[in-house]
Amino acid sequence: MTSQSRTPLYPGFIVAADIGLAGGLFLIAPVLGVLMGVAAVSVLLAVVLGAGGRGSLALRPATPHEG
Repeated sequence: MTSQSRTPLYPGFIVAADIGLAGGLFLIAPVLGVLMGVAAVSVLLAVVLGAGGRGSLALRPATPHEG
């Protein structure tokens, strides 16, 4: 019996898809990085400056609830 190696049906298509995926990620990654940086800066500003100038909930003293 002869053994046959299983090769992809369309190796050229697989290579083209791989190159296309790498090119797409190369173009999309910087955009996502900038958006993530903007989100991180906005979160830091919200924590440092407080929400609406009222201060964050973690920095407020506890107030007793009257019931």
